[in-house]
This record gives sequence, structure tokens and C-alpha cells, in this order.
Amino acid sequence: PATLLHWVHCLNFDFPTSQARLGLIPEGKGWNSTEFFLQRRKGTPQDHSVLLCSLLRGCKKDAYVCKGTISMPGKGMEGQKLVEHVWVMTREDGWVTFWETCTRQMYHMKGRCKKTSNKETKKPRMKSRRGRRRGKKGADGDPEEADAGPDEEEEVLSDEDDKNEEKQAEIQWEEEVEDARVSIDDMVSLPTIGRMPKPKTRADGKDKKKGRDALLEANKTSRDKSVVAPNKDLLGENNTVTWLPYDSIEVVFNGENCWANRQNHHPACITYDFSDSGEEAEREVPPKNGRKGSEVQATKKQRKWEPLLKKDEEQLKQQVQPIAPNVSIQRALMPTIVESLRRELIIEIKQNIELHRSKQGVDVQWEVQSEALEKQIGAFLTIHEAWLY
Repeated sequence: PATLLHWVHCLNFDFPTSQARLGLIPEGKGWNSTEFFLQRRKGTPQDHSVLLCSLLRGCKKDAYVCKGTISMPGKGMEGQKLVEHVWVMTREDGWVTFWETCTRQMYHMKGRCKKTSNKETKKPRMKSRRGRRRGKKGADGDPEEADAGPDEEEEVLSDEDDKNEEKQAEIQWEEEVEDARVSIDDMVSLPTIGRMPKPKTRADGKDKKKGRDALLEANKTSRDKSVVAPNKDLLGENNTVTWLPYDSIEVVFNGENCWANRQNHHPACITYDFSDSGEEAEREVPPKNGRKGSEVQATKKQRKWEPLLKKDEEQLKQQVQPIAPNVSIQRALMPTIVESLRRELIIEIKQNIELHRSKQGVDVQWEVQSEALEKQIGAFLTIHEAWLY
């Protein structure tokens, strides 16, 4: 798969004027078919992402195209600005991987989806040793006591408790008087002189918040429980991700369906389980009008990813016809064309080096037909190609 990423990146990038100026993907010319992109041999980042996603799905990968935003430096005093961007995502064994076609980089995130390959293993039940001992042999080694049931064991325990109480009664002195207990009713019936004592009022603790602090605390609690709040399980020391170049993720799609993100906007603070359904769940509601007890109300669980086609609309997939079902790839270039392109690249590189060194006040002299230099540069390029894979 990394070789496919390198091959897709080798195709030239071309941005429409409106997309480069406004940072928004245009509706008309923003998305092109894969066949048109391959025939043209250059296209936008979204064209590269669609092609890479198609290739990964052909390799039996669970691949998707993601659309979101990234921050780019603005012109002049604008500072940073958000620009729409498209990349590729794959899921495998609880790992989510982002494939960036512009920089040939891959970002791996752990625990962002459910594991599907691992099967649930049932734990064997441990047999109690107590039952084995009682079943094999009784207290005195008699086989009849070994078959004693739980009811007979309880009767034996109760008899032992009665005997212990009788022994404690014999130890008690004959002239000793038992302790007398004063109940709450006896205390209430006592006569009072003067006015009745007022009950003590509990003072407000220092930790109890009032007014604005209580309102801020309630707003913070409701914000943490909202759907758009970051997933707390992904904010730990081992799961926190701060090195993603993306600022938000909005839509994820492939050849089967399209899902809209209804969680937090940051790609590192959410999970990618598209099979989450909005089933009904019961929750307790506080009573109204001074009634006692709590009421149980059925609420519908909100989806984390809202699909475009619901379960009852999946039959519509058969009616949708792909734009280019069979994509044809051009044959390899002729050796003469490859040689002319190589010469043009060499001339362009030499001109750029001469221009850069002339600004520094240094002359450039080229060795004509130097085989040692060509071998050294070829080995250097081979190392870079292997590093990129």
C-alpha cells in the first residue's frame, strides 16, 4: 500500500483558481472522475484521494475518503486560515490510519475503532474446591455426611450458635442487671421546661458553590456530557494525539455510503465506528409537580455518524450507476519521450542551481559526462525512493 501512495503522489497537483484563492472546493470542477484524472495525469488533492481510496479498496482494505479542513498560512496580516482538504482513511484491528497524498505521510492512531478480527473467548468457569471436599468426604469421614445438602448445613450452623449463646448466659453473674436501652420515644416523652429547643441548621460548606460559580459548574457538566464533547477515553497519556495536520473532519464516504460527523470536530478526539445505530435507550427523568419517585422515559440514542442512506434505503444502491465503472490506464511512455523528459529535468535543475549560486556570488562549473557523479546521484535517489516506501 505504501507503494501505491508513492505512485499516486507522483502524479502532478493542479488547483483551480477559485480553490487556491478562497480555500473552498468548487462544486463544478472540484471533483473529477478517476479516468479523467489518469488521462490528464494531474489533478487536485481530492482527485488523488479518490484514486488512492479506489486502489486500497481493490487491495481489500477498509478505505474511505475524508473531507475536512486544515490550517494554512494566510497572506499579509491574515495569519492562519482554514482551508478545505481531502485525505484517505483506513481501518484495521482497532487502528485508524490517515493517508496524506500531498506529503506521502501516514498517521496511525490506536483505539479509534472496534476490533473485528479478534473473536470473543469464553472464560472457563472455576469449580469451587469447597464443594469437592464436601462431596468426597464428610466431617468425620462418613459417606452419609458427604451427601448432606445445603439445608442440613444451615441447621448445623444454627445449632452451634444456640450453644454459644447458652455458654455466654451461664458465664453471666446471677446478681448482674442487664443494660437498659433508652429509645427515641422515651426521650420525646420526657417533660421539657421553657421553650422547645430549635433544631440545629446545617451550615453551608466551603465547597458548595452559589450563584455564578454554580451556573458555570452546571454549564461545564452539561458541556462535558454533550455529543460534540471530546471522547475522554482518547485524552489519556497513551491515546492523546497532537501531531495531526488536520483541524476538523466533516464527511467520510466510499463506494457504499456517506457518513456525516456528529461528534467533536477534531479527528483525534472521536471514534470511527460507522455501524453505531440510533437505538432506543431508557433513562430516568426527575419527577415533576412534587411527585415522588422517578419516571423512566425512552429516548433515542443519537448517532455518532449519520449515514446518507439508511437501512431501509439500501436498495437504492442498485439504482446508482458509477460514472466510470471500468477505468483504463494508459500504457507506459515511449523510451524517446522518457529520455526527452529526463533531459528537460536536468536542464531545469542546472538552471535553478546556477541562479541560486549566482545570487550568492559563486560561479558554477559542470563536469560533462561524469559517470562517477551520475552513479552517486543515482544511488542517492534510490535511497530516497526506498525511504519513501
